[in-house]
Amino acid sequence: MKNDNYPSTLYKNNYIYLKIVIKVDGRNQHRNEEQAWKELENRLKDKYNNNEEKKIKNKRIGQIGTGVRDEKRRTYRVKDNLVIDHITNKKTSLKNIYKGNLIKIH
Repeated sequence: MKNDNYPSTLYKNNYIYLKIVIKVDGRNQHRNEEQAWKELENRLKDKYNNNEEKKIKNKRIGQIGTGVRDEKRRTYRVKDNLVIDHITNKKTSLKNIYKGNLIKIH
């Protein structure tokens, strides 16, 4: 074979903490090493960003909810001049809410 006399150019990069193994095989060993380090950097960034996004998403959902219909707090019916609080099951007029009298609905 023609390529038997060439040295092996496979570059293997192990990141033990997250158990990431990256193998790059090409003709140039130095280029393979650069590509392996770039790939490791990209994978670590993706892993870190995904974890951060999950934390932010969970924090947001905990604060404002998912927006599902059963999480509804109040219904404002303008044409009936009515506000209904679904948690306390109290009703009041919309004019009271516009004046700032939220105590009647809590």
